[in-house]
Amino acid sequence: MRGVSFLIVVLLHVTCGTAAFAIEVNPSAEQIAKAIEDGKKDADRGGAFTTNLVGNPLSICSGWGFLQTKLWNIRATSTQDAQKLRPTARKDIDSLLADKTMVITYTLCTDNLRASEHHMVLKQGGNVIQPMRVTLSPPEILNLSSYIYTVQAYFAYGTFDAMAETTLIVIPASKDKREHTIKLSEFP
Repeated sequence: MRGVSFLIVVLLHVTCGTAAFAIEVNPSAEQIAKAIEDGKKDADRGGAFTTNLVGNPLSICSGWGFLQTKLWNIRATSTQDAQKLRPTARKDIDSLLADKTMVITYTLCTDNLRASEHHMVLKQGGNVIQPMRVTLSPPEILNLSSYIYTVQAYFAYGTFDAMAETTLIVIPASKDKREHTIKLSEFP
């Protein structure tokens, strides 16, 4: 039940609602301070936050995921640090700010064991943006004919337009695509 454990952890660290700012490659000091403060508030609420969510996490087989941006990672780190009653270290923030990729984590179930064939892309207008790399979790058996996978795709900042309407396309080995139209401008 490793995937279910991962799902529970992710649900505790996923966010909801609309953001006050778009994906930032170079967040301002104010945006960083807000992410840290929001992380502390999340810790006070038991560690749950719900931003950058795509799809429905209550329906694993229909597929769902979340975008891990720089500000999302700072908020998650702040939440974890506050739960451990320690401040978020400047070196940790600097490390997160230096990251050159946005990660999209997506969980789905499929009837196919060929995980190496799972893929994810972003589509903006006529442009298909390929990730720098894709990683996959080992499958978890859901029942005799279904398996749960977590796919992570790493997209370089600068390869996508954070203001453009975007379609997130997850392509399982079964070729039964999951598509989500998202507005990156609403994600911190």
